[in-house]
Amino acid sequence: MKKAGDDWWIGSGVYLANLVDPKTGKPLPVISDLTGFVKEAQAYAQSMAKDVALSDFRDPASEFADTTHPPIYAFSQDGVLLADTTHPDAEGTDLSDSVGDYGVSYVTEGAKMAGNGGGFLISTPPQGEGQRLDYVLPVDDEWWIGGPVYRSP
Repeated sequence: MKKAGDDWWIGSGVYLANLVDPKTGKPLPVISDLTGFVKEAQAYAQSMAKDVALSDFRDPASEFADTTHPPIYAFSQDGVLLADTTHPDAEGTDLSDSVGDYGVSYVTEGAKMAGNGGGFLISTPPQGEGQRLDYVLPVDDEWWIGGPVYRSP
């Protein structure tokens, strides 16, 4: 959303109607699986020491990097990548200024969303992975986690 005048705004969005079963109105299994898995990871992170949880999130052999689920990634609230099995070389880097195809920082927006309790974020990360839907949740006031599902071509 951008202010376009004194009394009006302009914006656009992506409609997610194809992520809901039209017959039942319930989320498709891919969405239920994503939210369920990120919630499991959140509960795990909240029950463990931060360094233990992050170690498990970055371990390619852990349940959190298993190919049957989206990989879990973790960021500090100020944009530093804490764990990501798909981009381990970027860990420790502040990615808050990194923008995707739409000129938006998915890291900054993810931090805002997690700071407000979590939710969905559509992004096109600059790594060239294509459009994806992320579900993000706070672990505490200092860091947050998320997991993506990629849009089918």
